[in-house]
Amino acid sequence: MSLNRQGPNKIDWTDVTLNPVVGCTHGCRYCYARRQAKRRKQSCQLCYDFVPHAHLKRLDKLSPKQKPKKIFLDSMWDWCCIDNDPEWMLTILEKISECSQHTFQVLTKQPWGYARYDWPANVWLGVSIDGRDYEEKKISFLRYFVPDEQLKFVSFEPLLGPIEPNLKEIDWVIIGANSNRGAPKPPDEWADRIIEKARQERCAVWVKNNYKYHTKSKEFPGD
Repeated sequence: MSLNRQGPNKIDWTDVTLNPVVGCTHGCRYCYARRQAKRRKQSCQLCYDFVPHAHLKRLDKLSPKQKPKKIFLDSMWDWCCIDNDPEWMLTILEKISECSQHTFQVLTKQPWGYARYDWPANVWLGVSIDGRDYEEKKISFLRYFVPDEQLKFVSFEPLLGPIEPNLKEIDWVIIGANSNRGAPKPPDEWADRIIEKARQERCAVWVKNNYKYHTKSKEFPGD
């Protein structure tokens, strides 16, 4: 089994997506992963139903002998979903530690759940928020529940409204649009506000192509 890079139309801020778990019970109305999982009916009914379940055999694609890559681990699930089996998480963490040359990117909508685990240094921990004001508190939870030395990032995708977030101690922000067919393009001004706050905190900015922003910004932490 090999670890293949993504095609040009996939998630552009990572090298590889790998989902040792599939499914989530958050029920977000704009969830792209649930739509993608519907294509798996013939091969996995649980994927089709989007019930959290493990495909841990996919971890065999990872080896400490591989060249370093950025690997997004949960594009089709949420690490902190309450329905995940803790044994799955521990198995995944063991593999992360074994493959210390890779950088693993993890996202959740429930950052308080990060406190349940001891995180290897090669993991970037992020929170996904959609830009509505009441969701900004999740950035505070990310700061509170994630160790200071761990790299922290915020994914504003889909960005559904204007927000001026507090990005103190945040290393990276991603800005993206709603990928559902027919969804309106968000105004550039919404991204402008986030980018201004990011610059004040010397925070790297990655604007996804689907936002159709007027200026290209493809920065990683440390660039």
